[in-house]
Amino acid sequence: MLVSFTILIVANIKERKERAWTPVYVFFQVLLIFIMIWKFAGISSILVFLTSSISLLSIWWLKPQKMRIAGMATSITSLF
Repeated sequence: MLVSFTILIVANIKERKERAWTPVYVFFQVLLIFIMIWKFAGISSILVFLTSSISLLSIWWLKPQKMRIAGMATSITSLF
């Protein structure tokens, strides 16, 4: 949760500065992969990773309409 909160803060700063910050995106994606491997507990770890990755992708790169579609995908993976 701390990583997710940090991602939201950095994404907010990125939006205000209007920059892509691709290396920061890659850093957070690698961090999420590391956490998934470190705390692996089966299929639930993979679903949490997918939810986090889709959420990160939508916050970082997608336009508002596509963010809604990604939100539906994260809701489905969270439900599973």
